[in-house]
Amino acid sequence: MQRIDLQPLLDLLTLEQIAADRLRGHGPAGRRGRMYGGEVLAQALRAAQHASDAAASTDGRRHVNALHGYFLQPGDPARPVDYTVSTLRVGRSFALRRVVATQTAGAIASLDISFHIGEFGPVHDAPLPAVPAPETLPSESERLAAARAREPERLRRLQLHSPRPLEERYVEDLFLPPPLPPRINVWVRAREQVSDPALAAAIAVYYSDDPIMDNALLPHTSRFETKGFTTTSLDHAMWFHRPFDVNAWHLFAQDSPVASSARAFTRGTFHDRDGRIVASVAQEILLRPR
Repeated sequence: MQRIDLQPLLDLLTLEQIAADRLRGHGPAGRRGRMYGGEVLAQALRAAQHASDAAASTDGRRHVNALHGYFLQPGDPARPVDYTVSTLRVGRSFALRRVVATQTAGAIASLDISFHIGEFGPVHDAPLPAVPAPETLPSESERLAAARAREPERLRRLQLHSPRPLEERYVEDLFLPPPLPPRINVWVRAREQVSDPALAAAIAVYYSDDPIMDNALLPHTSRFETKGFTTTSLDHAMWFHRPFDVNAWHLFAQDSPVASSARAFTRGTFHDRDGRIVASVAQEILLRPR
C-alpha cells in the first residue's frame, strides 16, 4: 500500500467525469514501479457508486454489498486510469454494474460490483477472535525498534514510512525472522474522520488489498524481503455485510490456508469491536519463485 496520509487518499478517490459512463482516476504524483491494486479496486468502486447515485431517482438508494475483480495486467502509476461503467441489471433490491479499468496499453482490471438496498433478515456472526485490544498493542515503529535491538544487522536497512492513511496495530510481531505461520491479525482505523458511507467503503476496499498478500509470504520469506519471489494479486473479492465505519477500530483477521502451483489463496474478515463481521475478503495471488 502506498505510504500516504488521508487527504491524498481522499484526493485519489475523487474521480474526474469524462463522459456519462466514464470517469478518470489519477494517482499521487511522482510514483514509480507498479500501480497498487487497492487503488484500482477503490477507484473502480467510486466509479460504480457514481453511476448508482446518478440513477438514484429510478434505482433507489443502494450500497455496495459485493465486488469481484480480476487484475488483467500491471497498471502504470504515472498514467491516469479510465473507468467505464456499464449496468448489467437493475432489480427491485439489487443493481449489478461492471467496471473496466483501462490505460493506453489496454484493460488493466475488470470488476463486477453489486449494490443492495439492505433488507430485514436473520442475523448470525462467527465469534471475534481472541486477540488483545488495539490500545494494548505497540505501533509498528515500536515493534521495529524492539526488533532492531534483537537483530540489528538483519533489520538495519528496513525503513517504515509514515504517516499512513490508516492507523494499524498488529497482533503478531511480523519482524521476527521467517518462517512464520500464514496468519495476520491487525486492528485498523482511519486517522481522520470520514462521514460519507460510500467513501468509507472505498477506503476499506483500498486497504483490503494491502496486508492480505503477506499471509502467503510468511511461511516462506519475510514480508519485507520478497526478492526471491514474483508476487502480484490475480483477483480480489470483497463482501460488505454491514456499513463499514472506518473511524472505529476493526480487526482484520486473515490467513492463507493453501499455496500450490505458484498460486496462494488468502482470506480475511473485518470484525468491529462488538464482534460483528462487517466485511469479508478473498484473494488469489501469484507466488512464483524467481
